[in-house]
Amino acid sequence: VDFLRGYTGCNCLGACVRISGMLLELERKTLDEKSIAQLITKAKALAAVDKHEEAVAAFDTISLSILTLNSTATGGTARGRRDGACASSPPSTPPPLPANICQHAADALIGKGISLGRLGRVQAAKAALEEGLDLDESSVAGLCYFATLHTTQCEAITKGQELYRKALSLDPACVEAQKGLAAILTDEGTRLKQAGQVDAGLAKYEEAVALHPDYAPAHYNIGIVLADRGRPEEAMARYREALSLCPSYAEAHNNAGVLHMKEGRLEEAVACYREALEASPNFDLASQNLSLALSEHATAIRAKNAGRLTESIELYHEALFYNSTSPDARYNLGVAYAEAGEAKRACFFYELTVQVNPRCAEAHNNLGVLYKDLGNLPKALTCYQAALRIRPTFPEALNNMGVIFTMMCQPDDALPYFEAALQVLPNYSEARTNLGKFLQDAGDAEKAIAQYDECLLHNPLCDNAAHNRLLACNYSVVRTTEEVTLEHEAWGRQFAQRAAQAMAECLPDAHCGKAGAEHRNTPDRGRRLRVGYLGPDFNLHSVAFFAEAALRCRGRGHSHVTVYCSSRKEDATTRRMKEQADEWRVVYGKRAEEVAAMVRSDGIDILVELAGHTAGNRLDVMALRPAPVQVTWIGYPNTTGLPAIDYRITDPLADPPDSPQRFSEQLLMMPETFLCYTPPPTPPRSPRPRAWRRATPRLAPSTTLPRSTARLCSCGRGSWGPSPGAGWCSKAAPLRQSACGRGARWPSG
Repeated sequence: VDFLRGYTGCNCLGACVRISGMLLELERKTLDEKSIAQLITKAKALAAVDKHEEAVAAFDTISLSILTLNSTATGGTARGRRDGACASSPPSTPPPLPANICQHAADALIGKGISLGRLGRVQAAKAALEEGLDLDESSVAGLCYFATLHTTQCEAITKGQELYRKALSLDPACVEAQKGLAAILTDEGTRLKQAGQVDAGLAKYEEAVALHPDYAPAHYNIGIVLADRGRPEEAMARYREALSLCPSYAEAHNNAGVLHMKEGRLEEAVACYREALEASPNFDLASQNLSLALSEHATAIRAKNAGRLTESIELYHEALFYNSTSPDARYNLGVAYAEAGEAKRACFFYELTVQVNPRCAEAHNNLGVLYKDLGNLPKALTCYQAALRIRPTFPEALNNMGVIFTMMCQPDDALPYFEAALQVLPNYSEARTNLGKFLQDAGDAEKAIAQYDECLLHNPLCDNAAHNRLLACNYSVVRTTEEVTLEHEAWGRQFAQRAAQAMAECLPDAHCGKAGAEHRNTPDRGRRLRVGYLGPDFNLHSVAFFAEAALRCRGRGHSHVTVYCSSRKEDATTRRMKEQADEWRVVYGKRAEEVAAMVRSDGIDILVELAGHTAGNRLDVMALRPAPVQVTWIGYPNTTGLPAIDYRITDPLADPPDSPQRFSEQLLMMPETFLCYTPPPTPPRSPRPRAWRRATPRLAPSTTLPRSTARLCSCGRGSWGPSPGAGWCSKAAPLRQSACGRGARWPSG
């Protein structure tokens, strides 16, 4: 009727005709009250299944029907206007609708408003709801939805809160009103908290929970406040309550993961972050947190059990999947691959780390260690210098600078770095040991032993210091042979006890394999003897020149040889020796229990170690007795002191039969010599061939200064007899930077 009035005033005759036809059609249908009630039910059913366009049309039909009924009851108001009443004529005021018809009108308008709101037509929805609530102020559904529309606009939140409270005054059990008001209170609490009014915000959250205990965000926000106040257990209880109400609450899963992380429960943290991402796959914060948790979990696994290194590496890679720029995951992959002996991969990930985080001194330092092990000393030096530019008092980098200068035959440059490292960290075992080794190489065995003793005083489990100490005892000019033997025996007993304890702890661990099992080797003459060689020096090293013959000259039909290489350094000598062995296993970085289990699994009958107490030895493996017969050869011409080693291969010249010296091993005397020298495939040419025609001899009694003692020099002078101008020379590294290494002459007399 309103449309008809408007179009009539505008002289839109066509529209007037169409609207008049609609009114006539409605009048012909003569919808009564019962029909209107049925149509309202149908319209609500359409809205319930989200057919809101159809529902709006149905609600409009209801409104027109009610208007038609009303106009009919007032004596033809609509018909009079249809006959051409002027728009300027004031319409007659209709009498009040009957209560039941008025309720239908209110229901139609409120239903229409709700459907319009669902369709996103907010202003039209508000107009319909406002008109409907004028007819029925007690409509809880209308009040709740009208409040919902107001809460979408910040400036109208107060109005929304009033509407929800009015709905609750009419129906205190209305869940929709409870939830809506709880949401408003929670949002208000968050605004207060962000403004610094934490207590006021917490009060709003508590009010929301009291109003609607099943409102998950209120519990979640209370959890945040409790966590910030250092009450993790109470905070976790709130997060769990929120998740019990809303299992897909991604933020609650994430925050629960954060609490687990802080408490060191890494597996639980990982599980929470996974749940968060399952609920919200694009939740960036959860992705970053999961990456960090996976990285820390992998590190914890690696620290607890080196046998699970592969599992750790997989977790680090998964961490990179969730955060491809994570410097922690990249750095830890470098560490893990280095421990696994995969130096090139480790270098790759350390390089990636310093690209993302150029200020990571640890990555620069570790990269230097790898380049040093790969033989690229200048590159290693550059990395250590980069680490020290970032952190000038970085003790590990200071120590490594000393090591690299020592390897580059610059001892005068090395010493200040060892001293600087110890000044920063006085109980730094590695630097103290390296300082001792520096003094040992310089020929001062007693000062070296003093440094090793200082190191072992603070760190009794520093095996490197213990090995170097025993090695230095051999070069001491003040210790007797008996004293040196007692030192070795005391070390052997203590080391054996530690090995037994480690094996007892390791046996339940699946990663130890059969390291502690009984030997099952059978003395069957019909099978090949299985021999294993264990050591670090299967490369261009003096040991390799003597060990190679044992691989090359053996009877292959009678023996099977497995080499256990405890170094990651590889060169032409390594490749040549690989071809001569039946099997080659790299055991660098593996725990003693793992290597022992490997030896047992290979069925080794005789295990020969080639290093003794020199660098890179694996006496820790020998202490576990993985083979029924164990032998030491070449690398250390003295007793090891280890009871688990049965024999030491020697000869009557190296160990005269009438010598009173004791050995923990039984001596296997070779008839002539225990050394089987293999010259290099291509002998180096002498740069000074005329030197061979000199009248004065030059002796090269040793490769290290500790061996060039006064006693040795005296013996050498006596064996050559009087020879004017005779002298000795040494290739010892400490002499290369000093004039004293240039063919020093023996003093006369």
